Amino acid sequence: MTEPAETGPDGAEPAQVDPSAALHETSPSVAVLEAPEAPVDATSMSSPLNEDQLKAVVHRKRHLLIVAGPGTGKTHTLTHRMAYLARHETTPGRMLAVTFTNKAAGELEARLGALLDGQNGVLNARPGEQHDGQGGELKARPGEQHDGQGGTAAMVGTFHGICLALMRQWSRHASIPFSLSVATPDDQDRLARAQWPLENAVQRRRRLEEVARWKASGRSGEIPETVSAYTRLLRRQGLLDFDDVILETTKLLRSDERFRQSVHERFHHVFVDEYQDINPAQHDLLKILVEGGARITAIGDPNQAIYGFRGADTRYFHSFEDDFPGAEVRYLSENYRSAATLLDASSQVMRASGVSKAPPLVAALYVQGRLVIRETRSDRAEAEYVVHQIERMVGGTSHFSQDSGRMEDGADPGEERSFGDIAVLYRVNSQNTALVEAFERSGIPYHVAGDTSLINRPGVQEIVTLLQLGDGRTVTTGSALRCLSSTIDGLGDRTVELIEETWKKRTQITIDHVAELMDQPRLLMKRSRNGVEALLSDLNTINSDLEKLTAAHILENLARSSIWDKLKWRYPRADDSLRELARYARIETELPVMLDKLLLSQEYDAFGEASEHVHLMTLHAAKGLEFPVVFVVGCEDGLVPLQHGVEVSDVDEERRLFYVAMTRAKERLYLVRSGKRMLFGEVRATRPSPFLTDIEEQLKQYDRPDGRRKSDRGRRKKAKSKPTNQLSLFG
Repeated sequence: MTEPAETGPDGAEPAQVDPSAALHETSPSVAVLEAPEAPVDATSMSSPLNEDQLKAVVHRKRHLLIVAGPGTGKTHTLTHRMAYLARHETTPGRMLAVTFTNKAAGELEARLGALLDGQNGVLNARPGEQHDGQGGELKARPGEQHDGQGGTAAMVGTFHGICLALMRQWSRHASIPFSLSVATPDDQDRLARAQWPLENAVQRRRRLEEVARWKASGRSGEIPETVSAYTRLLRRQGLLDFDDVILETTKLLRSDERFRQSVHERFHHVFVDEYQDINPAQHDLLKILVEGGARITAIGDPNQAIYGFRGADTRYFHSFEDDFPGAEVRYLSENYRSAATLLDASSQVMRASGVSKAPPLVAALYVQGRLVIRETRSDRAEAEYVVHQIERMVGGTSHFSQDSGRMEDGADPGEERSFGDIAVLYRVNSQNTALVEAFERSGIPYHVAGDTSLINRPGVQEIVTLLQLGDGRTVTTGSALRCLSSTIDGLGDRTVELIEETWKKRTQITIDHVAELMDQPRLLMKRSRNGVEALLSDLNTINSDLEKLTAAHILENLARSSIWDKLKWRYPRADDSLRELARYARIETELPVMLDKLLLSQEYDAFGEASEHVHLMTLHAAKGLEFPVVFVVGCEDGLVPLQHGVEVSDVDEERRLFYVAMTRAKERLYLVRSGKRMLFGEVRATRPSPFLTDIEEQLKQYDRPDGRRKSDRGRRKKAKSKPTNQLSLFG
């Protein structure tokens, strides 16, 4: 990878440039794969770009890697580049944009749509899209917005969503030797129990992790028996698992020349977000996508590579120029998020590793920053300290805080906060126990963002099965039985066993198979027959609603259905899950598309609509978010970096994870530790995280137990103020 360009000797900031005229010129209908640099009008751009961003946006040569640190306008730059190329070189329908989460895809889609001003639009990855039936070219579904030049809008989605969409489109044109049904977590658990009946739940989970790692590794050659046996079982059930989706798409692209040619003809530009997080299987897919002459633009930050445990490999980031000959590298280093003090501290943590290749971040906005270090006696005292500081910031919230005199010192002048401004981050979920207890006592509103995906929330898999059956899809026998036992009153374990015996020769169940149960009077008692009859009525209602209602309205009707009370009895928090699903459905309004995205999503939207809460989440869940105030608790050796028994985490990745946590803070960052902690079943004395010693003492402000604050070498000089219009650069 080439080194970043040096800054000028006077340290002057880059000039602001405005290429809006370029974005509004007419674009040719076919991509020109080797084009000269386009002239740029620097006077009329409504959304400004700094000089480094502009260079990345107007790059017209071969492939491009953009190294973009936190807060440097990553999404801002990527969407402007897509819009620029749409105006100058190609049409949106020739563009494919790949992300890792549905949330990121939605944000990219919205920003690009705003830049294109509705002229060409954006096509979200939709698993039901159709081909044209003539030569196999993949085109949009009927009713989707076209660009007016014979193509579709840009296709935006996650790796898995796009792969499933492409395979579903092609399956309407050619035979695919496997089903495109995606296994639910319950399906995978049932199959694991069938495959490894003598192993316990922990052992089976490790087996599934082993299978997932192999499939993500992109390895060829002999397949391990564990992987091949489990995959055979999946296929007999007519299922793909999460990792199969990319693997099978890649195999199909290699084996089916017409499919490969169709994809190459459709996509002339490929854009990849968070490139540092790709795994070998995703790298193989990208290589095939550009074989036909497409150009790839990748953007990311190697300092934020934190998913090695999922198979991500940062080597691909550093080998980009070798993997894609003719590639150039551009660097974004102006940070529009954090105070200079916090940027200095986080940069020092990364420099201490000796392997950072990204340029240091430079604060583009003056923000009064503060880095506070605090040691407490125990994890409970740590939680009380966090609550006390939050109470000071928001001016007190509880009778307890007022009666105890904790609020006598009050908030710092001019620094009052709202609850939504604050996040508390921790390395492992078990740390939130003491925090939740302290928040409950204080009365501070809070929201715990777990690492559990929505599909694993109580009752969601049953809701998904109901919607799939109502949509006319097939489901596995296990999913159907789970749904029946959760929604039909009077259906006991013995009856479920008899139904399973009735269906034993089937691997997939439809609504017709459920209806056939009514023809077996000896199988169902009167109460359970009434339940099945009510279920069938609700499924038929869902089917009729599909033609006229959005996914959100269908879910609202489900809450008023006859089977909902039974599901709530089984899962007391089913209402909460349904509300989360309804929020999801307001983003993706088409039910079939929503269901596929739900099954393919391993993410949990940690930053929901309830903004006036303090946000509690793991360091991993905080990736991509920002807050004026951030507390990182548990800054202790053994937690940061995480080490437990024989399981030792990658120290370099743990350092990057700590860096990600630090760079979530805009103005104030608290690094808190406990002198002793209950962890992994035992109370242990702790030592400070070794990463804390990488930060210069002059940047730290120690908060003493007696209430005094000390900064060892005084405060740093204030950073030079920058123009306020730079705020629009933040992305």
